[in-house]
This record gives sequence, structure tokens and C-alpha cells, in this order.
Amino acid sequence: MSSVYRSSIFLIIASLCIVSCSNSHDTPNNQANQTNSPAATAASVNEYQEFDQKFKTQVLPVALPGNMNSDSAKELDKKYIKDLLSAGFSLAFGTEDVLPGITDNMDAVKYFSFGKVKLDSFSGYIIRKEGEDDYYYLCLFDKTGKFTDGMCIAFKEGSDDDGTVRQSSINDDGSIEISQHNMIKGKRDLEGAERHFYEITNEGKIRDLKNDANPSHT
Repeated sequence: MSSVYRSSIFLIIASLCIVSCSNSHDTPNNQANQTNSPAATAASVNEYQEFDQKFKTQVLPVALPGNMNSDSAKELDKKYIKDLLSAGFSLAFGTEDVLPGITDNMDAVKYFSFGKVKLDSFSGYIIRKEGEDDYYYLCLFDKTGKFTDGMCIAFKEGSDDDGTVRQSSINDDGSIEISQHNMIKGKRDLEGAERHFYEITNEGKIRDLKNDANPSHT
């Protein structure tokens, strides 16, 4: 056997080994990419669609906690709160460290669908968190089902003798008005009361048009 012939056979065998090793390394990675990512995306979309079906569309304007009909409210599975709404929420009035977040104290509260509103190209879901006090959160999602922002837009803490009230209105044009005041001995305390206006940005964020306020909060 000539040296040239032997060299040719060696090169062919070496090439086959390289191709075989390459395929054995690439195949598991390709399978993982083809199965894991789409499955996670599909699960997320399905959960959002289930979440969406729990809400009844409301006609603007709406006021909270005033004129919305609570008869259509449905209790929400807490999985939606944990899976879809665990991202950060915008603050209505500067720093609000004393206010509970939507996921705080989940074991002791219930969540209810309180209406869905159309805000530009985004869907706004109003969720009532019911516990010792009641809180209302506006949660924005884009057309793909991605959560873009949220805010506590209404609540009542304490009693009429010593408490704090936040009220809101979502207007015909999609703008949002939020006011907050303290209650002292059954009367509204106008000192320290605040009122802000908000708009929905192109990115689906709730933007405060007045950024210099920080109302008192009991």
C-alpha cells in the first residue's frame, strides 16, 4: 500500500470522527432550545389569557372606589398575582414605603377582578386586594400579554375617625386623576391633601405629571 493511499484513508477517517463528535455535541443543545423556550412562552401566554377572562370590560370614565359595580368581581387565584404581577409598581405620591405592595401578606388577603379598561394600546386591569383594609391596583399589560407597569390608585386605611383615603378617576381620554387625604374625627383633613394627574406613556408606564409632592400618610 502506497504512502499516498494510506494518507488518504487516514484523512477520510479523521474527517468522519470530527463530524460525528460535532453532531453529538450540537444535538442536545438544539433540542433544549427547541423545547424549553417555546414551552415557557406558551405557558405564560395561556396564564395571561386565563387571567384576562376573569375581568369584565368597563366603560370610561370610572371612579374608585366609587361607581364600579362589584357584583361582577371574581376572586382571583393567587397564582396570577405571583406569576404575572411580581414586577415593580410605580408610586403614586413619591415615596410610599408604608403602603403594602400587591404581593405583601398574600396568605391573609383575597384578590378580586374589579374591571378592565382600555388605555391607548394597553389593557388596564383593576384588582382589589381585600384584607383588613382594601386597596385597588391598576395593572397595565401590552398586546402581547406583558406586564408593563402598575400603581395603587385607591384605598381606604383605618376608620373615618383616624384614617387615610385615596380616590381615583380614570377619565374618558385615558388620563388618571388621584387624590389623597387624611380623615380626622369623621372629617376630611384638607391640610396635606394632594391631587395628581397621570398619563400612560408609549412604553406602557404610568407617568406622574406632578413629581414634587409627598402627602402625609397615617
